[in-house]
Amino acid sequence: MAETVPSIEHRYGPWLDAFEKFSVGLFTLEYVLRLWSAPEVPYLRRQSNLMARLSWARRPYLLIDLLAILPFYMQHAFGLDLRVMRLLRVLRLLKLSRYSPAMHTLARVIYGERRALIGAAYLLAAAVIFAATGIYYFEHEAQPDKFGSVPESAWWAVATLSTVGYGDVVPITPWGKVFGGIVMVTGLCILALPVAIISTGFAQEAGRRDFVVNWSLMSRVPALANLDAFQVAEVMPLFHAHNLPPRTEVIHRGMPGEAVYFIAAGQVRFTSDVMDTTYGTGEFFDYDEGFFAMGGLESLSEWVEQGCPGGLEIDAETRLGPPVARPSKIVCVGQNYLEHAREMGGEIPTEPVLFMKASTAWSGPHDDVVIPHGALKLDYEVELAVI
Repeated sequence: MAETVPSIEHRYGPWLDAFEKFSVGLFTLEYVLRLWSAPEVPYLRRQSNLMARLSWARRPYLLIDLLAILPFYMQHAFGLDLRVMRLLRVLRLLKLSRYSPAMHTLARVIYGERRALIGAAYLLAAAVIFAATGIYYFEHEAQPDKFGSVPESAWWAVATLSTVGYGDVVPITPWGKVFGGIVMVTGLCILALPVAIISTGFAQEAGRRDFVVNWSLMSRVPALANLDAFQVAEVMPLFHAHNLPPRTEVIHRGMPGEAVYFIAAGQVRFTSDVMDTTYGTGEFFDYDEGFFAMGGLESLSEWVEQGCPGGLEIDAETRLGPPVARPSKIVCVGQNYLEHAREMGGEIPTEPVLFMKASTAWSGPHDDVVIPHGALKLDYEVELAVI
């Protein structure tokens, strides 16, 4: 593009030519390497090396790569000034679409909505023919040089339906002006169809992609993997996938806790003045040591005072688990040590008895009590305190 500006081409022409040769050389090397590695593509391995490369060369992306470099070699090989073919160098910009997920999504949307878009194009073509025919009968006697035939009137029909209106050809008769107004409004309605089709398809494609990504991540978390379809549909809008690079700070010190973070892959390290722990795949950090160490209770109290914005009403039949995340250790204080000593026939201890429980013993109010194998009764009077 820069070489089309005379002053830039005169001053930096040699540099622009050198840059073009360098870029064409890189594109050529890339094209050759892609063709050479074609037999390694899984679904082409059954073919011979030559047939695999020929099949690979017919793919749209490879055709774009070829058209991007072909004018350069044809011009230097045959000594021709192929100005028209040099326009194909603009196709090099399409090489960037290979690395753009958004372009891939848009291509899938256009392909998926191709029937609806073809229908919209048919309506547009019919509207052009109708507008050209109508304006011809209204204006050909008053302006025979501009509306001398239906094909000549088609230029006005296209410019009017597209709401461009260059002004080089305009109706002058009263009925021609009325008909022109109708064509303008019709053009607005018809041109809105493909825009609405593509935008709706793009939103649906993005929704499907988010669902697949979120469900794939949720299935890796044990706490969410066993949800049924109705539960998944209810909680899915609450999840947002984040792909963070290594050594990225998720929550900084003093930041209010406004979300639960489930780790689908990788590790997250939590550090504070009182603890240093690492969470792995399938774990999550919510109401744990870090929550209490970073002022989580204060943030939770403030959220409750505000009326729990964004909170969901829990069905009465929903199982309630532990109110906090599984602690790293449970220290128990035996408050009924006097009765326990008498029951066991032992000496009365001089101070409360301290003992530990496995972290797997932590359960919620709706969880079943697991009786150990061989146990005859439960010591239901023991009160536990988590420290």
